[in-house]
Amino acid sequence: MSSTWLLKPARRAMARCSQRPFAAAPEREVKGQVRPLRQAMLRCHAVRIAGRLGLRSTLRKAYRFLLAPGGGEHGISLAGQTARFYIYSKSNIDTLDSLGGERPTLEFLLGKLQRGDSAYDVGAAIGLYTLFLAKAVGQNGQVIAFEPEEHTYERLCEHLRLNHLSNVRAFRYALGAGEETRYLRVGSVAGASRIIAPEELRQGGPVERIRVSPGDEFMAAANLPVPRVVKIDVEGYEFEVIRGLRRTLLQPQCEVVCSEVHPQLLPRGTTVDEVLDLLRSLGFVQIEIHPRLNDFHAWAVKVK
Repeated sequence: MSSTWLLKPARRAMARCSQRPFAAAPEREVKGQVRPLRQAMLRCHAVRIAGRLGLRSTLRKAYRFLLAPGGGEHGISLAGQTARFYIYSKSNIDTLDSLGGERPTLEFLLGKLQRGDSAYDVGAAIGLYTLFLAKAVGQNGQVIAFEPEEHTYERLCEHLRLNHLSNVRAFRYALGAGEETRYLRVGSVAGASRIIAPEELRQGGPVERIRVSPGDEFMAAANLPVPRVVKIDVEGYEFEVIRGLRRTLLQPQCEVVCSEVHPQLLPRGTTVDEVLDLLRSLGFVQIEIHPRLNDFHAWAVKVK
């Protein structure tokens, strides 16, 4: 099939965003236009409108075809497995190669999984953990991924298709302590979106209205398996996620929780000690803290 039908609408959209006709640019200027075009493709208001019209995936395909390095794909290997991702810039490659600082936690989780196991990825972003967890548990295992932000969820699903993974169930849902509607502030990069308090809406910026469900109730309604491991990265909402998963986490089959904890983003009145004490109350008495720049990873394990 010809790619012409992809290129024409993409060029028109990029021209509207950058206020410069794409086709009119001399060839020698194309490199200089990569940065503004990237911003136009991924951040401008017109592309958000394109998402509502169902064209955002088309724009991403066109961008990869026209401007992305390496044909728009990049593979990374870990623990004997290789996962492929769509990329849009050299910085995407650098971030993937470094695993975004997630290597120790990812390796720890992979070491806890066996073929046929189940795992939850709460706050899956574009699928860094999801893809490797899915490869670790094999076709007889299952990974359940939750990602509420629309654009990021689309990219997660693209990566599942790119890697031909049929053992992942991905849900565009947020988990929490109760059934409610909340607002998600859309981050400037994938994985940086976070649920905000109503008073933060006046600060402006892009937001999405999302549904939040308690993990235990969602698990029962969707007939999901009890996970051996749970990874949580929800930008300050981790206490609510754990509260909503209490029955699941109490199950003896659930042995490991790795949660990114964001002290500066926790809701007012919630402390780091409360997050860790909640994990201990659910049987995860062995907790290792791995500090990062503005947050830390908590590796919580049940002692048999």
